Amino acid sequence: MAAKEQTTTQTPVVQQPGETPQRYIVRAFLARGYVRVPRLEDAVGPPYPTKKGYEVRVVVRSDEELADVVRCMGEIGFKSGKPFKKHASWAVPIYGQIEVDRFLLMVAET
Repeated sequence: MAAKEQTTTQTPVVQQPGETPQRYIVRAFLARGYVRVPRLEDAVGPPYPTKKGYEVRVVVRSDEELADVVRCMGEIGFKSGKPFKKHASWAVPIYGQIEVDRFLLMVAET
């Protein structure tokens, strides 16, 4: 069995002096974030439609990173959901297909 490739960074991702909020959010997302999309075959049909939708999660590992990400998301016009604990980290979610598309467009343009 092959070892799983490590794609995350262990060092804190904090906003640097002079760094724009947009650039910081993109850097934090690229370091440890991910996107969740619904499985379309699960979205309709019996017995129940899925509640899971489109979601971006920016994962941070410290209270300082958490505060920076939440503040910067607000500054650039994203309404993040309530941050939640995930193992030894925090996840800051953005919900909805329109917001996820807008976020991914920002990532592609930065």
